[in-house]
Formats: sequence, C-alpha cells, structure tokens
Amino acid sequence: MSIRANRLRQPQPTSGLSTRLRRPALTVAATCAATMMTCANALPGAINNAVDHVLHPMATAQAQQNPRQSHDPANDQEAGVWSNPQARSTDPHLGVRVGLASLDVQDRSIDAQLSLRNDTAAPVSNIALRVLSQPVAGSASAVRSAQLANFGEYQQSSELLRLPISVAPGESQTFSLHLTPNDSTDPESTSTLVTPGLFTEGSHPVMFSVTADAQSSDQSQGQQEPTQQLVGVARTTVSMTEPRTPVDPAAPAANPSDDAPTSPTPVTFMWPLAAETHVLGGATGEAPQRGPLYLTDEHLADELADNGRLRTLLDTYREALEGPEGTKLKQASCLAIDPELIDTVDRMTRGYRVGTERPSPVDVPKQLRDSWGDIFGGDEPKYQEGRGAADARQWIADLKDTVNQGCSVALPYAGADLDTIAATQQDWLGVHAVAQGPQIVHRILGVWPTQNVVIPDAGYLTSAAAPLLRHADTLGEELDLSDEFERRVRLHNLADGAPAATRPGAEGDDDTVTAIVADNTLNVSANNPEADNSANTGITPVPVANITGAVPQSTRGQVTLNAVGYSADLGSALRATGSHPEIAAYSDPAKRYNVEEDSPAARMADATAIFDEEVRAGDAVVAIPPALWSVDQTGANAFLDAVTSSFADNRAEPASLSAVMQQRSQPGNLTESYTDPGEVSAETVQRIADQANTLGELTTTMSNDPTIALTREAFTRPLYDDLTRATSSYRMRERSSWADVRAGLARRLDQVQDMIASLQRSVSLVPPGNVFTRTSDSSPLLVLARNGLPLPVPITLDYEVEDDKPLTLELPDDNQSIPAKGSITLSLNTSSESANAEESDANLTMWLNSQGGDRITEPVQLRMQSVPGVSPGLIIGVLMLLMGVGVAGRVLWNRRSGSATTSKNRRGRSHPQRLDLDNK
Repeated sequence: MSIRANRLRQPQPTSGLSTRLRRPALTVAATCAATMMTCANALPGAINNAVDHVLHPMATAQAQQNPRQSHDPANDQEAGVWSNPQARSTDPHLGVRVGLASLDVQDRSIDAQLSLRNDTAAPVSNIALRVLSQPVAGSASAVRSAQLANFGEYQQSSELLRLPISVAPGESQTFSLHLTPNDSTDPESTSTLVTPGLFTEGSHPVMFSVTADAQSSDQSQGQQEPTQQLVGVARTTVSMTEPRTPVDPAAPAANPSDDAPTSPTPVTFMWPLAAETHVLGGATGEAPQRGPLYLTDEHLADELADNGRLRTLLDTYREALEGPEGTKLKQASCLAIDPELIDTVDRMTRGYRVGTERPSPVDVPKQLRDSWGDIFGGDEPKYQEGRGAADARQWIADLKDTVNQGCSVALPYAGADLDTIAATQQDWLGVHAVAQGPQIVHRILGVWPTQNVVIPDAGYLTSAAAPLLRHADTLGEELDLSDEFERRVRLHNLADGAPAATRPGAEGDDDTVTAIVADNTLNVSANNPEADNSANTGITPVPVANITGAVPQSTRGQVTLNAVGYSADLGSALRATGSHPEIAAYSDPAKRYNVEEDSPAARMADATAIFDEEVRAGDAVVAIPPALWSVDQTGANAFLDAVTSSFADNRAEPASLSAVMQQRSQPGNLTESYTDPGEVSAETVQRIADQANTLGELTTTMSNDPTIALTREAFTRPLYDDLTRATSSYRMRERSSWADVRAGLARRLDQVQDMIASLQRSVSLVPPGNVFTRTSDSSPLLVLARNGLPLPVPITLDYEVEDDKPLTLELPDDNQSIPAKGSITLSLNTSSESANAEESDANLTMWLNSQGGDRITEPVQLRMQSVPGVSPGLIIGVLMLLMGVGVAGRVLWNRRSGSATTSKNRRGRSHPQRLDLDNK
C-alpha cells in the first residue's frame, strides 16, 4: 500500500455526486436542482482516467446543438409543441362527447358505430346526425392535414338523420349508422344515410356531426323549447381502394399517357413486440446463476395472459400468417423484438417475485439499534411469488416457433433513446442499448436476427448520436460485455471518440450500419423549401454535416452509416393508434393535434387510409408502428387487413427488410427536424450521466478474481441496464401520461442512486477509536478496512494532518487488497520529526483510495497524541530512578526479613519454658 502525505492542502472533499448519493432520496425537483448546482465541479476530480476514457469517450467529442428541455403539456407555454393551437378550433366543448366505436368499409356500404356520452347535468335529447366530408385527399400528407380541419371546411353533407335516443346525465349510448351510395335501401330503416361521394376511390376525410337539444343554464323554467345546437363531432377517414390490373411482362411497353397497368408497390412492415417490464430497479448481478427476478407489479404477466396486449399481438400475427395472404405477409414482415422484454419473460418462466424491495447484495455493518428489525424479522423484504410463469413459458414457446419462420430484428434495449444517451456522453450506455440485443435474441430464441440495423423508437437520430451506432456493428461477432469492458480498461488511453475496444472479426472488413428513421429527418436543410416550415411553425430545422464515414473506425475496418427513410406521415399516424396514442417526435407541429380526442377506431382508419395513399403513390412503403404498440385485436387486424388487401388487389407486393434496406439505403444527413415533445430534460440527462460516472468509478474500484465466477462488470451490469431503461423512449410522448411517465423515470433513478450509495458504504475504514496515543516511533496504528462487495477491492491509504503538524504514517507494503466480503487490518507506523509532544499532537483524517487514486470511502478522523519525547538524559534519569527504587526496595525487604527473624527467635526461646512449666 502506498501512503500519500498531503499536509499543505485542505481535506479533499468527497465528490459532489458521492455526497449526493449518500443522502436520502430527494424529490424530483430538488434532485434536479441539486444536480445542476453540482454538475459543474462534481466529477472531474473524482473519476480516474480509465473510467473517463473507457466508459464515455464521447465526452469531449460531442455536444448537443440545442439545450434539452421539458415540454409539459399542462404548461400553456409548451402547448404549441403538442398541438397546433388553430387545429379544430370550432369544435364544441359542451360536455357531450361523440366517438367512433367501429368502422367497417365495404365496396358498396359503410357500417359505423358511434357512441355518445353525456357529461352534463341535463339530458341530451332530440339528437340528429349528419355526415360531412371533404374532397378526396390526394396524398398521405393531405389526409394528415384533414384531421385538423374545422367544421366549415367539410363542404359535402348528407341529409339530417334523427336518432330515436336520449342520453341521461352521466350515461352513454351507442348507435349504428349505415351509409350507402344510393337510396335503394330499405326506406323503413332509421339508421341509413345516402352518401354517394364516399364511394369513389381515394381517402375521404369524414366528420360525424351531432346536434341536439341542449338546455342552457340561463334558460327559464317556462321556456318550452331548448336550444338546438352542435354538441359534438367525430372525425375519421374512409379509404376506398380498387384492384390494379397485373402487369404482363410479355406485353409491349405502354404509352405513359395511357391508362396502363401499374406495377405493385413494394411493402414491408415491422410487427413490434415490446413492453414496459416494470423490473424493480437497483438490482446487481450474481454468478454463476442470475439472481431472482423482481418485478414491481404483475403488469407484464397481464400482458402475456389470454387477451393481454402481448398475447394478442403475437396471436393476431400468427393467425394472419395462416390466412390466404399469409405467405406474402411473412415475406413482407419482420418481428421487431425488444431484447429486454424477452430476457425478462425468459426469466419469468423460472419463477419471479413481485415486490418493492429486495435483499441487499452487500454486507454493510450495522449498529445494534439498527439491527432490531433483523433480529425480529421486521426488516425482511416483503414480496410475493409471481403468477405469470406459465403464460410466460407459453408466450416464449410460441414466439420461438414464429420467429423461426421469418425475419426478426432486435430493437434498442428497453427502448433506449440514442439521442438521450448521446446527451449524457456515456458511451458504455450505447453498448447496452444496441450491442447486446442480437446476442440476447439468439440466446433465448435460438435464431440470429437481422444485424447491423438500428430502429430508434423516437423515429430520428441526430448527428450527436451517430458515433453510438458503431456499437450496432455486431455481425459475425460474439459479444461478451465483461470481455468488452476489460478491453476498454486495458485500452483506456485511446483518444476521445476512437473505438475503445478491439472485438473479434475479420480484419479490414468494411461494415455498414443502417438506421431506419422517418424520411423527414434525412437530408434536411434550412434551404429546403419543402422541409422549412419556420414560416408557420416558428421552428427551423437544424442542418447537420453528412455523417457518412464519420462513425469512428474500428480494427475491423470502416463502419459506414446508411439510412432508410420511412414515411413520416404514415409513422405519425401509426404512432397515434391504440389505447395509448402518442405524438410523433418527427411530426410537423403544424399538423399536430390532440390525438386522444379521437377514438382508437377513428385513428386506425386514418392510419390505414394513409397506408393506402402511400401504396397508391408507388414508392416502396416501410411501415413502422411504435415499439410499444397498444392496439387491441380489432386494431391489429385492421392494419393487417389493409396490408393483405393491398396484396390481394395487386396494389402492393411483399418486400423483405433486407431488400428494402439494399434498395433504399443511402448516405445522408441526420437531424431532429422539429421540436420533440418527449425529449428528456437537461436536468434528467445530467442525473443519468452523474450516476453512470459514479457507477463506472465503483466498477473499476473492484478487481476480478479468477476464483470467483462473478466479474466486476457483471456485478454492476443490471445497474447500467437500469440507466439504459431511464433513457427509454417508451410513452414519453403520450400526452395524458406525461407526468406519470417522468415520475416513474425519477423513481428508477432514485432506486439506482440508493443502491450505488449502499455499495459505496459497504467499503469502509474503521479506526481503533477517537484517540490514539503514540508512545514511540514503533507504536503501530491499527485500522480496519472492510469490504462488503462480492469482489476484492485493491486499495491505497491517504491521509491528511491538520496545520502541517510533523507527523507521518508509513506502511511498507504497497499491494493491499480487501478480500471479497471480508476485511483486513492495516498496521501503520507513526513517526514525528519533533521531540516536543505537544507539537506532535494533531487531528488526523484518513480514507481509502482506489489504486487509481480516487476516494472510495468516507473520511474518518481521530486524535493523535504523543507522550513527551525520549532523550538519552531522560533514559539515564529513568534508569537511575529505577536503580534507586530497586535499592530502596532491597533495603526495605531486608529490614522486613530481619524483623521477621528476630520475632521468630523470641517465640522460639519462650516456648520451651512453657513446656517446662507444664512438666512440672
């Protein structure tokens, strides 16, 4: 162990983050404020060079172009980010809600079910309905724009239909509507309307307008007739398609002006399987077997059970593959799988626990007053066994069977957002996000997914995130995170931004990583009039440099980034489907509106109409639903029906993902084209970065032991996974859940923070007491170093003496390591340059450092005091004193012995005389 004397400087404080981690959990607002106040000077002195270069080499290479901020939809100043304030401005808000419950479009009829809910205090009666429509929308963009239109922009109208219903306060009713192109239907029908304009080919924006007698609050009791007024509307899109004539390859080329057959449009789509797993945060790794799985609730079990969301998505897809167009669907589709989901479900198959706390993985010494709960069992973690193991086994088995039949691709782990990770400047989180996915899919499902592909759930990537994509270059590699981590430690002296690892692979190979993003985030320039919407949105797209070739090279060769764009209009519409609709991050703010005002059936009809428009346009269609797709069976079937009908009508043909990537992949610019309503605030980004920094410091504090199966990287890997989950894009753009989602993110960071603090406290230095009395230079100071971690901790000792006192500590052994879950006693020799005892007395502060020089324990203090200095004169004096004491003692002894002898003799002489007298 090496000892470093720092006499002339003040005691080195623990880093700001470490101090903060040892405090009780703060509220979200207080934590963010504390983080921002300390982030400027908390970390640079606390993180060793290995961690600095190993885990975040992007720290000085990348910077955010714009400050990240939180866009709370409840804040009036942020409302424009979520919806165009002019959208639907004429809609009534009278407490009556009209919704589209279902829509069935056939060639010669349209059947709709509408619901009407009365949230007012008076009954709604004399209800009448009218169907309004706009001219056919000629493009996907026009369909999107039509959803924002006001009442007066629907120029075509049907007759008025009286509905024989009345809705009482607080109740709702559903009624059916039958639309036909002519009046040949039953004249007695009370629910039929003639709407010939809706039965021509194309996408028809439709509004269902409901009027009723609504009693105003200021009407007198004597007034007979309540006011007839517009009480509610519901919008959707009706798509009418016609089959195409197949192209005969042997036929001569037709004149472009002729009505010639059109080639079918290539179509490929993702079928996402992802979920919020609700894994309890703050876990650590174990070996050789993984520790028990803890979930906070049974949310995932419900989704895997019959009629659950994940069960329904998988079953609906499997049934569609068995249908008439199943072969084409298989060719055109690719299962997009969240690696974290299948890893969690696979662990559920072996049993799991549900609770809010778990046993501590480290040994932390407790005082007696803190141990009563352990003695009486009151502090035992409270949990119950999970009930979803059987459903998990069945779901995994069905997924294995399905994925063996076709294409699959790994999504970013837990929906990790690469732009958020880039903002944290934590490169190792990028490895967790995109490098381990294919390995997890292969380990659990037994197949290799399509590799070197990244599909960000946010739909866009900025240039700051581009360097992270090199971690998706996994083709042909066997990635072991522990080996990768150790390679980074060994090669930590590489320049910032350079690859920090040398992974197996063919030397010199040039690999390509393909990002699949919204097309309006590619090749965006402020000079492009089609992309520049600053005139009506106030938002100017940010041009960025071409990133081709900018991804750092590795020893395997050049990593080139290509991009495949999918329709931003179709992506925005699909993201708005399901029970948890979201605003697309890349959608034009001028076309944003509160999608939660429309029913799931209406929003799915909009999405399928936009899909039909994309097919009609003729360019290859790439349909990317959101990873956390919340559609039910009806919605899932509606989307699949739109795809299969396009194949059956010869309007489209299946195209594999690999073929589309090859045909449409192109180098280009990447940017965030518009303000993202779901971006993570700068305070949260800093908090993730701070915790990742401290976690990196903690990981490198430990050392691997060949006799212990667990590695240091594997021990802290679950905590890194938690931080990766904290960057997740899932539900971040769901308007009604904005606050709840961010509160959940803060809770996860609190759990990680508490665990890191517990791990830090498990390594401690214990002095012999508050005062140490030094009697000579050979008087050893004994201190105890404890380690509650499951791996050894190499240490050095550092100390400081107050006021430059002439006191030093010496320890000859430079190689000290505290064993795993053990302790060692350190014997420190003390010496002083002064013979004056008072000058040698001082307050001593000691702590343990890692071998890299970073403080790893809280400082401990004790008082050092010395007896007076020892000199030759003092020694002679002491010896003479001792001799004098010895002589005096000898004299006293002799006198005592002589007195005892005299007394004995006297007793001896008198005794015979007594005998003689007796004899007489």
